[in-house]
Amino acid sequence: MSLVADAAVQNPLTGNAEQQKQAERIILKSAMSGDRASDSVNYPLIRLAFNEKWERKLSSSDRRVAMTVALKRLIDEQYLPKEKIDFASIHPGVILSILSIEGNVPGMNLIPASRLTTLPPPINLAFQELVNAYPDVKCSDPAPLGLARFYSKELSVEEVISYLKEDTESRLRALAILLYAERIKSKQLIEMLLNHPNLRLDHELIRWGIKVNLTSWNEIDSSGQLFILAGLPATGQLSAAEYVQLLAHPIPRTRQIAIEKIVNLIPLAHPGAVPFLGRLKEHPELLTGKQTLELAQFLEKPSLATKEAVQTWCETSPNASVMAELLASTARQAQSTSFDSNLSLCLQHSNWKPSTDILRRLSSHPDSLTRIFVYTKLAELGKQEPNTAMSIFAEALTTEKREDLKRQIQLNISSLKLNQ
Repeated sequence: MSLVADAAVQNPLTGNAEQQKQAERIILKSAMSGDRASDSVNYPLIRLAFNEKWERKLSSSDRRVAMTVALKRLIDEQYLPKEKIDFASIHPGVILSILSIEGNVPGMNLIPASRLTTLPPPINLAFQELVNAYPDVKCSDPAPLGLARFYSKELSVEEVISYLKEDTESRLRALAILLYAERIKSKQLIEMLLNHPNLRLDHELIRWGIKVNLTSWNEIDSSGQLFILAGLPATGQLSAAEYVQLLAHPIPRTRQIAIEKIVNLIPLAHPGAVPFLGRLKEHPELLTGKQTLELAQFLEKPSLATKEAVQTWCETSPNASVMAELLASTARQAQSTSFDSNLSLCLQHSNWKPSTDILRRLSSHPDSLTRIFVYTKLAELGKQEPNTAMSIFAEALTTEKREDLKRQIQLNISSLKLNQ
């Protein structure tokens, strides 16, 4: 076998080209048949390096590098490279095979992981996730190196948790994409992450997946469940109830998709729900997942928005601009709701710094508590921008129905005029 190995790695330009090709064919035939007769031959590396997806694109140099690394225990010293291999011009399929089977070898620290994004899908898409997160990442760095190792080896819960402890979101997305077509591995991974009886990764994505019992979502397979956990778009059809659960997902992009779906799936009784959710969809990061889910429940059934429930929600410190937008969504309604008053109280206890636009919109709100609060804010605005405040007060005077509040507006206008 040593003679065959020596022949397989000879340079066809300086040695016997036909002998080299014949030796390579012998080794490939043995590797592809699953032969493990010799511990000195790295058959898994050969099988991956000469994968049918890219085998025809391998140059003679690519093939020789793959054979040299796989057969290094058998090759005569005269045929071993005198210097470390220059991987800069080597096909990314060969680079992947060496990373995956051998690990970090000399020279890999010089190769950008972006080289692996030219491989066929889903491999390219998986490594692209890592490159997106770390543009200058090299093949020898932990994120791409670990991902390459998972491509060819069996999963173990200890190694998976160790790999995902750092940069969890980007690494989990990459791993989910890499294993998408491998249903068995995908099922193993989702079970390890969410249902292992002893070991567990401490991360908000995992806590969310456990809480919603993601592995019981039967309309999608394990690969789809893994996609959802990682914050990637669902690959199957979800139920309305499952989209509601996605509102609490830790990743804003997933909540954005869920908001878009829910508007078309679930009747929302709050009169301003649809325009408000349209605005929230553009900036889902303004609320946490928990805040988003609870707010959506209020919008579906405003009767749930009791003073106590809204106060509890407010104690989570939701974004003040979001609360103001929600109030503004009902500014043109004929009647106010108890939710409006409770939300206004919540806003009063925040560090809200309103824009003139939102003050103008809220100044004619049907909820009197909201209007009183806005008039107070307008009086404060008048110290810096008296003309703007007077303009909004004048508009409010034409729509205000309560006589006591009309008198207060008139006093505010008079005061602003005197101070000019």
